[in-house]
Amino acid sequence: MNYALCIEKSDLLETADLLEASGTAPQSYLDTLRLSAFDAYIRGDKSIDLYHLQRTIARELTRGNAAFLGAPLRWNSDTVTRWHGWFRNGITTRPMSDNEKRNIVSALLAADLRPLETRNEPRYKRLLLLHHLDLLTDHSRIEQSQRP
Repeated sequence: MNYALCIEKSDLLETADLLEASGTAPQSYLDTLRLSAFDAYIRGDKSIDLYHLQRTIARELTRGNAAFLGAPLRWNSDTVTRWHGWFRNGITTRPMSDNEKRNIVSALLAADLRPLETRNEPRYKRLLLLHHLDLLTDHSRIEQSQRP
């Protein structure tokens, strides 16, 4: 595989995911693609999907990937903190699409929220899930119906 191919900025994360799944690319190359997507997003390239980027960075941090310490770690922490503030009581009055809510709620459910919910993380996540279960289950049914 020729890794020198020009890749559109918006395709960096998907390309990295595909290469990782195929097992054909070294981790350093995958990190370069993912960090390039992060840099592009930070510089204002909104063709990079915010939610895919956050999931990718969170996954790499969970894996203990040192390449994502520093700016990506700070960005992920700030993003999750902001989203937590929007869903302070498990719901939000902030106007957003169902897709945005679904992505944010999914990210909050997956995140370690102990720094934000020191004694109540399980309770907060149950509340979040209870308020948005229909949104999350409707989405999973749609995904299942679209599979070949």
